[in-house]
This record gives sequence, structure tokens and C-alpha cells, in this order.
Amino acid sequence: MRYIKEHICQVTLLVMLLPVMTGMLTACSSDDVPKENGNTLQIVGFTRAGEATKADNAYSPLKLYFYSTDDDQQTGQFFYNGAIWRSAIEVTAGHKYSVYGYAPATGGTCEVTSINHSGATLEIRDLTTVNAEDVCIVVGVQQLESSTTEKNIPLGKFDFEGQSGQNYINVLVDHIYASLQCQFKVDPTYNAIRCIHVTKLELATTKLELATTKTYPTGTMTVSLAANGAENDPITDLTWTLDALDGGEPRDPITIFETNTNVPEIVLGTDWSVPFGMGCYVPNTNVTGGMTLITTYDIYDRKGNLIRQDCKASNKIAGKLAGHTRGQRVTLQITVAPTYLYQLSDPDLDNPEFTVNGN
Repeated sequence: MRYIKEHICQVTLLVMLLPVMTGMLTACSSDDVPKENGNTLQIVGFTRAGEATKADNAYSPLKLYFYSTDDDQQTGQFFYNGAIWRSAIEVTAGHKYSVYGYAPATGGTCEVTSINHSGATLEIRDLTTVNAEDVCIVVGVQQLESSTTEKNIPLGKFDFEGQSGQNYINVLVDHIYASLQCQFKVDPTYNAIRCIHVTKLELATTKLELATTKTYPTGTMTVSLAANGAENDPITDLTWTLDALDGGEPRDPITIFETNTNVPEIVLGTDWSVPFGMGCYVPNTNVTGGMTLITTYDIYDRKGNLIRQDCKASNKIAGKLAGHTRGQRVTLQITVAPTYLYQLSDPDLDNPEFTVNGN
């Protein structure tokens, strides 16, 4: 499995191994009724090379492309319903399959331009260049004897042989985006008088200053995979072709955190908050050169009275994202402070400054 070295700085890069999902993928005649007969396929584990920041259903549906020299080509989507994964895929005993795919298959349209036992090329169009979804590519498959068998999933191994009865596989995926999350803290002087509640975080692709008036809201990702079975990264090429938008305004910002009945607002203090919000972006392109973080927040006094609601702070974050690659995560550390530390007038108290730390 590919690991990325951790970088410790004020903008911290974090990548860790994700736990294996315990949900299972069961072949079904519909999304609700499992088949009683046939050589069904079950995905026992779905492992991501990176940190588990989203629930399992955030990667549903998983779309897989099955190649077989026995003229048994199939395409299937596997949907997670909170307990198991469902699909209508069956396999044939004795047939060798190579399996490629991506998840979640909710954004963009995919065309497989080449596929065989040696590898495949996938072209995913109309992907948003700033995305709330963590789109991943299948980079390994491991066949299992039973649903309780535990085996590592080797990078670059995509094949398995169909068996009579129930078939079991594990799937390993890797990221195509870089990602970011946010931490906040409040200046102690300001925190003694006011309380900040963060209610929403958004990412926007803005027009680049001076260099161009273009924005890049969408793009096409082409990824080439080579089967090797030798624990080597099978991604031999990953190329983004950005769709330039001349003039005008970019698409609406992407929401990466928002309070609702199940998600409470984040109350800030003088210590760094727990990292929250997850936004994905195409690294090392013109996309990062025009990115802005938009924070929506409420202000309370220390008696609990609401002073101002739905305030917004915008921070250009291009300088914090340069040089990163897919699978890396940036932790943006943002300090909230009054504009004038030594003159705490009421207007200043109600309009604090949000500053992204670091170079």
C-alpha cells in the first residue's frame, strides 16, 4: 500500500491508513432482494489508502468493470444501504476476471478506453475540480476463501477466478484528489469578550488575479493502471484536463461543512479545534491558484446573547496548497482575532479578522 510521508508545519499534511469497512457487498437481483441461487459476489472489505474521514455510504456507489477473456464482460454498481452492499453482479465458475473501477460513481461519467488482464485506462469526465466527495480509484483486488478470511490486498493485483457458490473479494482504492480540513482558534483577548460559532465552510474556485480571468470548475481525469501483482503502485499515469471557463463567475462554492439537526455548530475557543470539514481539490494546477475558503459564523457575547448571525469571512488559500499531490491532506490553521488588538471597540468586536497561519 502507498503511504505518504507526514509533514509537520503550520499547514500540516496528514495521511493515515483507513480501517477496512465491515459492510459486505452481496450480489442481488434487485437492490432489496438477494439471489437464492447463482455464483454471487460479495465484497468483504473496502480499504482506502488515506484517513477515514467519511462514512462508508459516502463512497457509494462503487462502480466496477469486469474483464474476462471468456467473453464475460460486465459492469456493475454496488450500493451501500447502511448494512451491506448490493448489486446484480454474478460471476461464472472457472472464468478469470480482472476488476477495475472507482467510487463514488455519483459525479462525472466514466468511459473505459482500454481494458484487459494487463491493465485498464479510465476516463472520468465532468468531475468538479473542487469537490466534497473523495473520489478514489481501485488499485488492488484480493480473492478470499470466506467472509471471515483476513488477507492484505496487494497493490497492482486486479484478478480473481470465479468459483461455484459464493465468491468473496477485498477491494483497495486510492485517492485522485488532494484534500484539506480546517482548525480554528480564537485570540485570548477577543475570546474573553465574544464567542464564535462556526456554522458552515465552503470552497470556491475564484478567478486568478493578474494572470488570467479564467476559472476551472470542472475537468476530466484520465488514469492508466498496470496490473503487476508485485506490490507496486499500478497507477502509471494520472492526468487532469481542466475545462476553462472564460470570464463570468465560477460555479457556486462547494460546501464541506454545514450544521444541521445531526451536526452541531463548532464553538471556538483559545485552543485549536478538532479538525473538521473535508474538501477535495485537483492539486498542482490552476485550480489551487484561485481557491478561497469561506467561513460562515455567528457571534455571541459572554452572556449567551446572539450579537450577529451568518457573518462571512473569506480567505485566499492558494499559498497553502502549492506543491501537494493526490492523497495528501492539508490542515489549515485559522486564527480569529479583532482587527485592532488594543482598541476593542464594539464595531471591531463584531467584525473579527480570520487569518490563515503559516507561509
